[in-house]
Amino acid sequence: MNLFLLFVSAVFSSNSFLFIETSDQFVSPEEAYTITINSFDDHVLIDLKLHQNVYVYSDKLNFTISPENKNLKVETESLVIKDEFFGESEVFINNIFFNVPNLKDGILSFKLNYLGCYQGKYCYPEKNNKIDLLFKENRLISKKIL
Repeated sequence: MNLFLLFVSAVFSSNSFLFIETSDQFVSPEEAYTITINSFDDHVLIDLKLHQNVYVYSDKLNFTISPENKNLKVETESLVIKDEFFGESEVFINNIFFNVPNLKDGILSFKLNYLGCYQGKYCYPEKNNKIDLLFKENRLISKKIL
């Protein structure tokens, strides 16, 4: 009996984190959003990855690209939610993809700002990123995320 109690005590004390719901854990802004850049033959894919249960308000997502490019495509999934912060709103979930055609030569600057929340429990401060992409002969040769 003492061995059993010792075993149960050890399991619950060392692994108590197993019984905490992840939905109640704080997700930092650094964990909430990550940006990756992938280069392809004719375009660059900028991926704004959203942590599970994080969403970005569609009307709080803004971007500019210089030089201007009318062929830029944005792909994402959205849904309409009602939360205590902004009421009924369209939000983006999962990832937000920006498909940017390659430049022949030069620097392409992409500015991105957005605001999102975690499960309707708390919102993050507005986030701003600047992405500089350097192209030579229609190929991405350097990238910088600020």
